[in-house]
Amino acid sequence: MGRAAKLQIRRLLWVIEDVRRSLSGLRHAIRYARQPDQSVGIGVLEGEAWARRGEVNAYRIHLVNDSPQARDLELLVRGEQANGGRLEVRREQRIPSHTAVELFLVTDWERRFEVASGQPPTDPLTFLTAPSAAGSCQVTAMLSAGGKLLDELAIIQRLVE
Repeated sequence: MGRAAKLQIRRLLWVIEDVRRSLSGLRHAIRYARQPDQSVGIGVLEGEAWARRGEVNAYRIHLVNDSPQARDLELLVRGEQANGGRLEVRREQRIPSHTAVELFLVTDWERRFEVASGQPPTDPLTFLTAPSAAGSCQVTAMLSAGGKLLDELAIIQRLVE
């Protein structure tokens, strides 16, 4: 077998591996996809690259209602630290039909842990300095209506001093 044939076989094996990985990712996406009849959910839960203890940290939360009627929902946001610290806040929110609402979780990872309608002022340059690692933290947002869990998203970050 010539050198060109070996190269083509190697390329074919790469393509087969790429297709296999793509199909695996597609199966994963389908398994976790929102159901067609689920028209209310958490569209976005995002924060910075890491969280800073003792300073204002803001997490953006988008709640989406794509149903034809307004919905009364309950948002439960839980914060957990690797050292065992837990913070929690609940908020009742009425979302008009075919609307997305933007909320912000504001926390200092010590005492303050609240949901606000507007984005709090933060210093974007604090994330340019090299932090000293202090562990990790997790923010979990759970959306429910009438006691039934509709959606849940979580992010995990490094928690720094």
